[in-house]
Amino acid sequence: MDLTVETLLRETQDELELQLVAGHAGQQRRIENTRIQKPGLAIAGLVEAIRPGRVQVFGNTEIQYLRGLDSSNQRAALAGLFAAHIPCVVVTTGLISPLDLLQAAQTHAVPLLTTPLTSGTFIRRIHPFFDEKISPEVILHGVLVDVFGVGMLLSGQSGIGKSECALDLILRGHRLVADDVVLVRQYDRELMGMNTPLTKHHMEVRGLGIINVRDLFGAASVC
Repeated sequence: MDLTVETLLRETQDELELQLVAGHAGQQRRIENTRIQKPGLAIAGLVEAIRPGRVQVFGNTEIQYLRGLDSSNQRAALAGLFAAHIPCVVVTTGLISPLDLLQAAQTHAVPLLTTPLTSGTFIRRIHPFFDEKISPEVILHGVLVDVFGVGMLLSGQSGIGKSECALDLILRGHRLVADDVVLVRQYDRELMGMNTPLTKHHMEVRGLGIINVRDLFGAASVC
Protein backbone atom coordinates (compact mmCIF):
# COMPACT_ATOMS: atom_id res chain seq x y z
CA MET A 1 0.00 0.00 0.00
CA ASP A 2 1.03 3.64 -0.46
CA LEU A 3 2.55 5.23 2.63
CA THR A 4 2.78 9.01 2.87
CA VAL A 5 4.57 11.18 5.40
CA GLU A 6 1.16 12.35 6.62
CA THR A 7 0.19 8.73 7.40
CA LEU A 8 3.50 8.17 9.16
CA LEU A 9 2.86 11.18 11.40
CA ARG A 10 -0.73 10.20 12.15
CA GLU A 11 -0.26 6.51 12.89
CA THR A 12 3.03 6.53 14.82
CA GLN A 13 2.54 9.47 17.18
CA ASP A 14 2.59 7.40 20.36
CA GLU A 15 5.43 5.14 19.23
CA LEU A 16 7.80 7.59 17.51
CA GLU A 17 6.79 10.98 19.02
CA LEU A 18 7.32 12.77 15.72
CA GLN A 19 6.70 16.50 15.29
CA LEU A 20 6.53 18.35 11.97
CA VAL A 21 8.64 21.53 12.08
CA ALA A 22 9.10 22.50 8.40
CA GLY A 23 8.13 21.47 4.87
CA HIS A 24 4.42 21.17 5.67
CA ALA A 25 3.48 21.30 1.98
CA GLY A 26 5.19 17.97 1.31
CA GLN A 27 3.19 15.73 3.62
CA GLN A 28 1.82 13.74 0.68
CA ARG A 29 5.29 12.60 -0.35
CA ARG A 30 5.42 8.80 -0.58
CA ILE A 31 7.76 6.59 1.42
CA GLU A 32 8.75 3.80 -0.96
CA ASN A 33 11.49 1.90 0.86
CA THR A 34 11.26 -0.04 4.13
CA ARG A 35 14.82 0.86 5.12
CA ILE A 36 15.96 4.25 6.42
CA GLN A 37 19.21 6.07 5.57
CA LYS A 38 21.66 8.18 7.53
CA PRO A 39 22.95 10.60 4.88
CA GLY A 40 26.44 11.23 6.23
CA LEU A 41 28.17 10.66 2.90
CA ALA A 42 25.47 12.54 1.00
CA ILE A 43 25.87 15.81 2.91
CA ALA A 44 29.64 15.41 2.66
CA GLY A 45 29.31 15.59 -1.12
CA LEU A 46 28.63 12.03 -2.31
CA VAL A 47 25.10 12.66 -3.55
CA GLU A 48 25.10 9.31 -5.38
CA ALA A 49 24.85 7.61 -1.98
CA ILE A 50 21.26 8.81 -1.54
CA ARG A 51 18.70 6.02 -1.91
CA PRO A 52 15.44 7.34 -3.42
CA GLY A 53 12.27 6.84 -1.40
CA ARG A 54 14.06 6.34 1.93
CA VAL A 55 13.47 8.36 5.09
CA GLN A 56 16.64 10.29 5.92
CA VAL A 57 17.72 10.33 9.58
CA PHE A 58 19.93 13.09 10.99
CA GLY A 59 21.56 12.18 14.29
CA ASN A 60 24.36 13.73 16.31
CA THR A 61 26.99 13.11 13.62
CA GLU A 62 25.06 14.82 10.82
CA ILE A 63 23.94 17.79 12.94
CA GLN A 64 27.41 18.38 14.36
CA TYR A 65 28.87 18.25 10.85
CA LEU A 66 26.41 20.88 9.62
CA ARG A 67 27.07 23.12 12.62
CA GLY A 68 30.78 23.02 11.78
CA LEU A 69 30.10 24.63 8.40
CA ASP A 70 29.36 28.26 7.64
CA SER A 71 25.96 29.12 6.21
CA SER A 72 26.95 28.99 2.52
CA ASN A 73 28.64 25.61 2.92
CA GLN A 74 25.63 24.30 4.87
CA ARG A 75 23.36 25.22 1.99
CA ALA A 76 25.72 23.57 -0.49
CA ALA A 77 25.91 20.40 1.63
CA LEU A 78 22.11 20.16 1.82
CA ALA A 79 21.36 21.08 -1.80
CA GLY A 80 22.06 17.66 -3.27
CA LEU A 81 20.14 15.83 -0.54
CA PHE A 82 16.97 17.90 -0.85
CA ALA A 83 17.08 17.87 -4.65
CA ALA A 84 16.97 14.05 -4.57
CA HIS A 85 13.77 12.02 -4.38
CA ILE A 86 13.48 11.75 -0.59
CA PRO A 87 10.19 11.64 1.35
CA CYS A 88 11.27 13.38 4.56
CA VAL A 89 14.08 14.10 7.01
CA VAL A 90 13.94 13.11 10.70
CA VAL A 91 16.18 14.80 13.28
CA THR A 92 16.57 12.52 16.31
CA THR A 93 17.60 12.92 19.96
CA GLY A 94 15.63 16.17 20.29
CA LEU A 95 18.41 18.08 18.52
CA ILE A 96 17.72 21.62 17.34
CA SER A 97 17.83 21.82 13.54
CA PRO A 98 20.20 24.41 12.03
CA LEU A 99 18.41 27.30 10.33
CA ASP A 100 19.67 26.31 6.87
CA LEU A 101 18.21 22.80 7.34
CA LEU A 102 14.83 24.31 8.21
CA GLN A 103 14.98 26.66 5.23
CA ALA A 104 16.00 23.88 2.82
CA ALA A 105 13.07 21.72 3.97
CA GLN A 106 10.67 24.62 3.51
CA THR A 107 12.06 25.60 0.10
CA HIS A 108 11.92 22.06 -1.33
CA ALA A 109 8.63 21.13 0.42
CA VAL A 110 10.30 18.15 2.11
CA PRO A 111 8.85 17.50 5.58
CA LEU A 112 11.36 17.97 8.39
CA LEU A 113 10.42 16.00 11.49
CA THR A 114 11.92 15.83 14.96
CA THR A 115 11.76 13.18 17.68
CA PRO A 116 13.23 12.97 21.19
CA LEU A 117 14.20 9.34 20.54
CA THR A 118 17.81 8.44 19.83
CA SER A 119 18.65 7.36 16.28
CA GLY A 120 19.01 3.71 17.29
CA THR A 121 15.68 3.61 19.12
CA PHE A 122 13.89 5.46 16.32
CA ILE A 123 15.21 3.12 13.64
CA ARG A 124 14.37 0.03 15.69
CA ARG A 125 10.79 1.20 16.23
CA ILE A 126 10.06 2.42 12.71
CA HIS A 127 11.14 -0.71 10.82
CA PRO A 128 8.22 -2.92 12.00
CA PHE A 129 5.80 -0.17 10.98
CA PHE A 130 7.37 0.05 7.52
CA ASP A 131 7.30 -3.74 7.15
CA GLU A 132 3.59 -3.75 7.88
CA LYS A 133 2.69 -0.85 5.60
CA ILE A 134 5.03 -1.22 2.62
CA SER A 135 5.96 -4.90 2.35
CA PRO A 136 4.69 -6.70 -0.81
CA GLU A 137 1.51 -8.68 -0.28
CA VAL A 138 -0.82 -10.96 -2.22
CA ILE A 139 -4.21 -12.58 -1.52
CA LEU A 140 -4.43 -16.34 -2.10
CA HIS A 141 -7.37 -18.74 -2.14
CA GLY A 142 -6.92 -21.58 0.33
CA VAL A 143 -6.81 -22.49 4.01
CA LEU A 144 -3.83 -21.61 6.19
CA VAL A 145 -3.16 -23.72 9.28
CA ASP A 146 -0.44 -23.47 11.92
CA VAL A 147 1.00 -26.99 12.25
CA PHE A 148 3.66 -27.24 14.96
CA GLY A 149 4.51 -23.56 14.44
CA VAL A 150 4.85 -23.84 10.65
CA GLY A 151 2.34 -22.29 8.26
CA MET A 152 0.72 -24.91 6.01
CA LEU A 153 -1.32 -23.62 3.07
CA LEU A 154 -3.94 -26.01 1.73
CA SER A 155 -4.77 -25.03 -1.84
CA GLY A 156 -6.89 -26.44 -4.64
CA GLN A 157 -10.16 -26.00 -6.46
CA SER A 158 -13.32 -24.94 -4.63
CA GLY A 159 -15.18 -27.85 -3.04
CA ILE A 160 -12.17 -30.18 -3.03
CA GLY A 161 -12.19 -30.44 0.77
CA LYS A 162 -9.61 -27.94 1.99
CA SER A 163 -11.71 -26.75 4.92
CA GLU A 164 -12.53 -30.34 5.95
CA CYS A 165 -8.81 -31.18 6.03
CA ALA A 166 -8.13 -28.04 8.06
CA LEU A 167 -10.92 -28.92 10.50
CA ASP A 168 -9.42 -32.37 11.01
CA LEU A 169 -6.05 -30.75 11.78
CA ILE A 170 -7.73 -28.43 14.28
CA LEU A 171 -9.34 -31.45 15.99
CA ARG A 172 -5.81 -32.88 16.33
CA GLY A 173 -4.60 -29.79 18.19
CA HIS A 174 -3.34 -27.54 15.40
CA ARG A 175 -4.52 -23.96 14.78
CA LEU A 176 -6.52 -22.17 12.11
CA VAL A 177 -4.98 -19.01 10.69
CA ALA A 178 -7.27 -18.18 7.75
CA ASP A 179 -9.96 -19.84 5.66
CA ASP A 180 -10.76 -19.10 2.01
CA VAL A 181 -9.01 -15.68 1.87
CA VAL A 182 -5.35 -15.78 2.93
CA LEU A 183 -3.28 -12.59 3.00
CA VAL A 184 0.42 -13.33 2.44
CA ARG A 185 2.96 -10.61 3.12
CA GLN A 186 6.73 -10.65 2.56
CA TYR A 187 9.00 -9.53 5.40
CA ASP A 188 12.57 -9.44 4.09
CA ARG A 189 13.12 -13.12 3.12
CA GLU A 190 10.18 -14.53 5.05
CA LEU A 191 6.54 -14.97 4.10
CA MET A 192 3.83 -14.38 6.69
CA GLY A 193 0.28 -15.59 6.12
CA MET A 194 -2.65 -14.07 8.02
CA ASN A 195 -6.41 -13.74 8.02
CA THR A 196 -8.53 -10.73 7.12
CA PRO A 197 -10.71 -8.94 9.71
CA LEU A 198 -13.88 -10.06 7.91
CA THR A 199 -13.15 -13.81 8.14
CA LYS A 200 -11.06 -13.90 11.32
CA HIS A 201 -11.59 -17.13 13.36
CA HIS A 202 -14.29 -18.33 10.92
CA MET A 203 -14.34 -21.11 8.35
CA GLU A 204 -16.95 -22.60 6.03
CA VAL A 205 -17.43 -26.37 6.15
CA ARG A 206 -19.76 -28.26 3.83
CA GLY A 207 -22.77 -29.59 5.72
CA LEU A 208 -22.10 -27.30 8.69
CA GLY A 209 -21.99 -23.84 7.14
CA ILE A 210 -19.91 -21.02 8.60
CA ILE A 211 -18.51 -21.81 12.04
CA ASN A 212 -16.56 -19.79 14.60
CA VAL A 213 -13.57 -22.01 15.34
CA ARG A 214 -12.55 -20.08 18.43
CA ASP A 215 -16.02 -20.33 20.00
CA LEU A 216 -16.29 -24.05 19.26
CA PHE A 217 -12.78 -25.25 20.08
CA GLY A 218 -11.29 -22.54 22.33
CA ALA A 219 -8.70 -19.79 21.99
CA ALA A 220 -5.88 -22.29 21.44
CA SER A 221 -7.47 -23.46 18.17
CA VAL A 222 -6.80 -20.20 16.28
CA CYS A 223 -3.69 -18.21 15.48
